[in-house]
Amino acid sequence: MAQINERLAELRKERGLSLTQVVVKTAISGSYIYLLETKDIVPSPDKLRKLAKAYEVPYVELMEIAGYLDRADLREYHEMAGSQSFNLPMKRQRATLRAVAVGG
Repeated sequence: MAQINERLAELRKERGLSLTQVVVKTAISGSYIYLLETKDIVPSPDKLRKLAKAYEVPYVELMEIAGYLDRADLREYHEMAGSQSFNLPMKRQRATLRAVAVGG
């Protein structure tokens, strides 16, 4: 099983959330969440964003574990954004991260 699948199962258990609670928080089907936790399936960035929000973890953490980002991407993001990025509105921070995540 891939590292992202193990981490997603771990996060749900750590948070004490049932499959049904995650479905409600994410609007992702329970059967798909179950597959993510038990099979070698890599969720889309959109699904990872929903899961990150539900589990209250940084989106970039899940993106890195899933293999969408690597350490070089994250360094580039931090260099590009600099310390000023934290003064940007959250919507702008997400847009900047998306641009780095897709290589643009």
